[in-house]
Amino acid sequence: MKIEVIIEKGNKEFWGRIEGYDFLPVTSGKTITNVLENLKMLIEDYIAHEGKSDKAWKNILVNEIDFNVNIVD
Repeated sequence: MKIEVIIEKGNKEFWGRIEGYDFLPVTSGKTITNVLENLKMLIEDYIAHEGKSDKAWKNILVNEIDFNVNIVD
């Protein structure tokens, strides 16, 4: 599954978020790779708990997620 990610550069870190779903994960990290790893962990946790019945996420395999990164200033 291809998921759009918005990345913003802060003073000392990057912020990332996924929009367009009822579940809106937001995280930060020192690198863009850290942000994407954190987003995968948030998605995995959501699917395992609160999102068990969320039709948009329940059949997603985290290992198969492909992020389309959009960097904004």
